[in-house]
Amino acid sequence: MTYELNLNEILGEIGAAAYEAAALERVEMAQINKLIEILEVTKSIDETLIFLARQVARGYWGRRGMSSSAHRLFNLLKGRKLEEAKVILGLFKWIYEAVDRSKPRHYRPPRTPSKDYTYELLRKCIYRGG
Repeated sequence: MTYELNLNEILGEIGAAAYEAAALERVEMAQINKLIEILEVTKSIDETLIFLARQVARGYWGRRGMSSSAHRLFNLLKGRKLEEAKVILGLFKWIYEAVDRSKPRHYRPPRTPSKDYTYELLRKCIYRGG
């Protein structure tokens, strides 16, 4: 399958969502795995987004029924092709794992992060919290 995904345009948002989920909202890894599983089983972006909204409402993703990371993921995934969504969620998971394990401090994302935000976040993860 072919798809057109310009990572230069969305890498900042993916990194910001992963940082928010891991460092600020403390979303459990099981929730990310469930989201990926729903996408793989249903092969439906819409069902995956509905599941994400459900998990936020139930308090499993984010705090008090709100989630910046889920909002970013929603915007990243809506209207995408299945293969694009798989790439986005795969990158999200990898960055989440790096942030969750290295615990970089004081690196809240800006409202509209660029790929440079994510590069710096990854650098901080590589150098153990930068």
